Parts: sequence; structure tokens; C-alpha cells
Amino acid sequence: MDSPFSQYFHTNYIPSNSEIKRIQTSLTSYLTELSRLDLLIRDLTSRRKKLAEYVDSHRALISCGRRLPRDILQEIFTACLPIHRNAIMSAKEAPLLLCHVCSGWRGIAYSTGALWASLHLPLEFIFARGLHTAAIEWLARSAGCPLSISIVGSRNMMQWREDNPDYVDSVMEALVQSSARWRTAELSFNAEEGLFMLSAANSPRLEVITLGVEPSEMVSLDLLGAENLRSVTLNARHSSLNPFISYLPLNWDRLTHLSFGSPGLSVENVISVVRNCSRLTTFRIAVRRHRPNDVPLSVLITSSVVLSCLENLTILDEVDPPHVEFLVRQLQMPQLHRFEVPKTLHVMDTVAFLANLGKFSPLIEDFNIDLARLMRLSLSENLRQLDYLKTITVTDSWDPRWLRGAEDKADISYLISLLTPDPDSPLICPRLESLQIKEWVSTSSDKDSQSYLLEFAHRRLDASTNFRRLAVTYGAYVEPISSTVLQSFAARGLVITTSSTAHPLERSPAVMPWTGLEH
Repeated sequence: MDSPFSQYFHTNYIPSNSEIKRIQTSLTSYLTELSRLDLLIRDLTSRRKKLAEYVDSHRALISCGRRLPRDILQEIFTACLPIHRNAIMSAKEAPLLLCHVCSGWRGIAYSTGALWASLHLPLEFIFARGLHTAAIEWLARSAGCPLSISIVGSRNMMQWREDNPDYVDSVMEALVQSSARWRTAELSFNAEEGLFMLSAANSPRLEVITLGVEPSEMVSLDLLGAENLRSVTLNARHSSLNPFISYLPLNWDRLTHLSFGSPGLSVENVISVVRNCSRLTTFRIAVRRHRPNDVPLSVLITSSVVLSCLENLTILDEVDPPHVEFLVRQLQMPQLHRFEVPKTLHVMDTVAFLANLGKFSPLIEDFNIDLARLMRLSLSENLRQLDYLKTITVTDSWDPRWLRGAEDKADISYLISLLTPDPDSPLICPRLESLQIKEWVSTSSDKDSQSYLLEFAHRRLDASTNFRRLAVTYGAYVEPISSTVLQSFAARGLVITTSSTAHPLERSPAVMPWTGLEH
């Protein structure tokens, strides 16, 4: 709309007294019209709201959700449960969240046993919030369903029991009574936290167990002798498991998955254990660091152990390179598909030579290794023998001060040179799909380092259509590769990502329903 004062809009102009009167007079009709329109808008808004409520109410009557059969709705509810952990006692997620929608859904949820067949039970949270009755009811709602349960002991279990014996004992009794239906169990207790209160648990259906307890507690735990137990993870709390390993009531020959966490086993005990595990398909082991009084590896050499079913081998934590080499030489794993030694121990003048790995385990597809303690010749021989290799993950945190004889040590540059196609030689790892490099501290400039990397990517793509992913994490800040260059590779099917290492500060979580779960 035109105005004689439009030229002054959005300026610092100050109108005179006469102009102010003119403006006020001209606005009268417009203000009247605004009032009329406001009344009209309020009336239309009210009419629209009533119409919308009428339509929504009728649509709700004919909605698909209202007409879903009960069994379909139960399946949908069950699909809402967490996948990688047990359900928690929180109204922010299923199953409790579903019970807050309406009375109909609450009735269906309460009567669906499978919806309550998993439970994470942090006892500190349960006792502090007075949720003992809710925990007992949760277990009861699972009816006859096989249970997946994880229990984290309270730091002051004995004090809770002394102050409130009724509800502490009632929770533990409900757990013992439900133990006959346990299929998956994770127990995390310190010695003084009251694991003995579950000593009467009897779990004939138990297939998977994870223990974070003192080794002396493991020996007396009847759960480890369950007939159907196939997967076992043992994490000793504070002391070594070595003195107790032969006393564990496990049916070793029935296990398919076995994991030992820190502080780990000695190499002689590792060999002793796997000799009894003929069906093992997955083995994760923390090997105890060498000590001056340990038996020399040369004395331990015996006949090789054939693990004909083993598909995944992971050596956890920082481990002496000679221990890695010893295990590789002692274990024949013809079906091995995944081999991981993500971190070795920084020891002067110590390297590993894994010559037998590629020879006796030619089917490896996933190779995760710390290059800091691997000899060049060993890396070259193994990669040339691993024709089925699809994924390579390497870490190179080596520092020249840690190791003499650096000319024989494998590093990132040497690995890339091996994988770079040579027209005069057969392509190494022809099925390679992904290469991930961690903690790369390049000795060249950023520009030269990136040029070297991109040249490798170009040549690899020219020689193989399988290569799909190249991820690099630098140990120091490096300028990112331009988006134009990255897009040109993406157009050819190769995704390249680069980043720098970071160590964000972490805060200790409060006592919550999630307490004790891995995040």
C-alpha cells in the first residue's frame, strides 16, 4: 500500500508535530480493519479447531492401528526393544514406554511375555529408587519365556541388605527363581557385593554368560557348568585368573565362543585351554604380559593345536610381540576369517614374525594388526598369501626411540607400497574392499603424505573394482583433502575419509537405569 511517508520507512527520520497528526489520522481506518480481521481470524480458527477435532476423532476410529490384530501388535511391541543390550527400567523406552500410551496398549504389553524377557538390573539403582517391587513384577510378566538378564552389583550391597533386608532378599529370591529360564546372563560383582546370594541359581537353559567377578567366585559358580552353555566371557575383576583356570567347572569341549579379558592368561594356559576347545569358532583373549620369572617361550613349545572350527581370533590389550608370534606358530586355524591384534606392547628390540599365519590360515578376510611390532618380511609374506582378504585395519603408533633396527620394521608407508599395484607383479590382496589406517604419524609434509595416499587410491581403483573404502586417522593434525577430490573418488565408488585423533574428557555418569551398560 502506498503512503506519503514511505520514503522515510526504515530510516532515522523524526516526523514533525503536524506530520505525526497526519499519520495518526491516516491510521484510523487501517486499525479498524485490523480489528475486524483479527475477530474474523479468531472465529475461523475456532471453527477450524472444531472441524479438525471432529475429523481427527472419526479418523482415529478407522485408523489401521486400532484394527491391528493383537498378535501383530505384540510383534510390533517386541520389535521396539533394544537390540544390542537388555531393556532397562525406564519410561523413556520400551517396554515401559508402551505402557504409557493407553490402557489398551498397557493391557497388551503386560500380557506379552516376550516383551519382558530381557532386563538390565543395576542393583544400586533399583535399591536407591525403591524399585524392588517393579523388578519382581517385571520378571513375573516374562511368564515362561527364556530370559536375557544382566545384573550389576551394588557397591554397598551388604549395607542395603542390613538396612532393608525384606526387599533386597525379595529381589535376589526372584532372580534365583527365574534363573531356570535364563538363556543369556551377564553378572558383574565385586567380591563383597553379594554374588553368593545367587549361588542357588540353576540355569539349565543357559547358553551365553558374561562374568565380571573375582576368579575365586567363578570357581564356585555352578552356572558355568550349564549343559547348554556355548558362549563364555570371563573378565577377572582384580586378580589373575591363571591359578584358577583348571578349576573352572566349564564343559570346554562344548564351547563355541570364548573370551578372556584383563588381566589375561599366560601363554601356557592359553594353549592348555584351546587344546580342550575343539568346537571353538570365536576366541578373544587378553594375554598376560611377560614377567621375569615366567617360563621362557622356547621351553613351552609343544605339538601344534589344530582349531578346525575357529573363525575369529582376537588378542586383546597390549601384548608382547613374542607372545603373538608364539600363539600363531602353535595354533593351526584353517577356517580363520578374522585375525585381530590391535595393540602390542612397546618393548625395546621386540618384533613379531607371523610367517605361519597366511600359510595355515589362507581364508582370512578381516586383518587387524598393530604394525609397530611387525617385521616387513612378515607383513609381505602374509599379505601375499591372503588372497581372500577384504578388510585391513592397521595401527602404527611407533616411535623411533622405542625400537632399534627400524629398517626391518613394517610401517604404513611400507604397507601402502605393498598394496599399490605393480604392472610387473601380481596384485596383492585382489579382493581388498576396505583399508583403515589409525594413528598415522607421517614423516613427510601434509601435501606429500596426501599425494602419496591419493596416488595409491588412484592406482588401486585402476587395478581393482573391489576397493570401496579408505579411512585414515592421523596422529597429528593434517589439512583435510578437498571435497572436489573426494567427490571425484566417490564417483568411482571409493569413499575416502580422513580425521585426527581426539581425546574428549568423559564425565562419570549418574546412577541411572543404564548404569553398567556399555555405551
